[in-house]
Amino acid sequence: MTHRRRAVYHRVRHTAVHGLTPALDSLMQRLLLEPAAASARITSTFRTRRQQAKLYRRYLAGMSPYPAAPPGSSLHEQGRAFDLGGLSSQELQTLGQTWEGWGGRWGGRFGDPIHFEL
Repeated sequence: MTHRRRAVYHRVRHTAVHGLTPALDSLMQRLLLEPAAASARITSTFRTRRQQAKLYRRYLAGMSPYPAAPPGSSLHEQGRAFDLGGLSSQELQTLGQTWEGWGGRWGGRFGDPIHFEL
């Protein structure tokens, strides 16, 4: 394992990623090892219905640059989605294409480029 891979693995494994399905967690960890993810931060994983409702209200009020699904319809509530921050548009595009190549759905196709789901 290279130094960079060890550093990324350490960073990812010690991030609280509770509530994700094992399949999503595994693919997310793999995605974060991609070169385009060097500056990535996990900004959101599992959300409760209450947390989703708060984000949705903020979105409806125009207080969020990213869309939010209505409570009860977000894959975050099922542990099947995560969001990444700290990335350029090009890095998100690259990671999105990689994610889709692995069978995932990338939010860049529906106006939410920080969103990755399985």
